[in-house]
Amino acid sequence: MVEDRLISGIEACVASFSQEVSTGKESEIFLVDLAVKAAGRSVKIEVLVDSEQGIVISQCAALSRRIRDMIESDDELQEVYGEVFELMVSSPGLGGPIRHVRQYIRHTGRLLSVQYRDDAGSVHDVTGRLIEVDLAEGHEPFLVLEPVRSGRKKNGSLPPSRLKMMLDRIDKAVVQVEF
Repeated sequence: MVEDRLISGIEACVASFSQEVSTGKESEIFLVDLAVKAAGRSVKIEVLVDSEQGIVISQCAALSRRIRDMIESDDELQEVYGEVFELMVSSPGLGGPIRHVRQYIRHTGRLLSVQYRDDAGSVHDVTGRLIEVDLAEGHEPFLVLEPVRSGRKKNGSLPPSRLKMMLDRIDKAVVQVEF
């Protein structure tokens, strides 16, 4: 399918661009999300990229040019998408859910709202400061959150001082904007 070819081409562009500009794992650019949507008679291609240190506009612009060149130089993609496509390359920004595990590293120290499942499968919501992220191989990746204390719970107990969560139990995490 042509859309699969487009997606794999964009993934290859991100990977090669990252190798050229990164100076180590922290600056390595990775693909967070990719969406191809029909928008009337044209197509909208949204590419979200990030790095553990964050990404700047000039990197997004350079990557956008590279992806556009790839589409325009591929006869099959050019035939399908032509010049009637909109390409947007950006960082995920604040306020949206975390979609890639490496985004947690970038947001260490920030306030997160997290929806997670405990061992029994019950869903809980907690807001707290992201203290630690461990993505090392050899064990399950996890994060440590220090819950924000907003008074006592209904049963009179305080929330735990630190909460360790396995990443596979997190349903949704959103960085909170602080003023």
